[in-house]
Amino acid sequence: MAAPVPQFLTCVLNVASSIRVIIVNYNAAETISACIQSVLAADQAADITLYDNASSDGSVQQIRDSFTGIERLEIIQDTENSGFSKAINAVAKSCNEKYLLLLNPDCELLPGSLGYLKEAMEQDDSAALAGPLVVDRQGFVQKGTLRRFPDPWTSFLSVSGLWRLGRKFPSFKGVEHVHCELPEKNNSS
Repeated sequence: MAAPVPQFLTCVLNVASSIRVIIVNYNAAETISACIQSVLAADQAADITLYDNASSDGSVQQIRDSFTGIERLEIIQDTENSGFSKAINAVAKSCNEKYLLLLNPDCELLPGSLGYLKEAMEQDDSAALAGPLVVDRQGFVQKGTLRRFPDPWTSFLSVSGLWRLGRKFPSFKGVEHVHCELPEKNNSS
């Protein structure tokens, strides 16, 4: 007998195509506004839930002042820092969207990226997860965010730190990132 599907996954799988972006904030006043603005300007409409983990830097008030009247933005304030995973789970359990995007407050969506992620999910019915290519402000790929799908060997290498031997021994190579072809930059604008 198959295990029951958790309630929050059921709501993700059985609803019309829509997107909820979950951002967990803890004292990210320097970056949070740009993060939210990038979602609001995205090529796909998305609702945003900002879960604040008891920030003390004024970031919540900054968001309220900057984004007054934006109905697509919901702010949840916790009285203590309950951590990233508990914040994500609290929002995911009450979702009504088909797709969830977990976005760190120091990240910004590039134009078209939300559409690409949604398209990737819709092209493969067996896909349960899609991850974006992460680049810095100069457009360089953040290789630390590229990982192979975990298997027992790569998990062992990662946990033990033996992946570092990959520079000298081919058997240990490739755990830290995978090769990918980057789309060409469009410099015509």
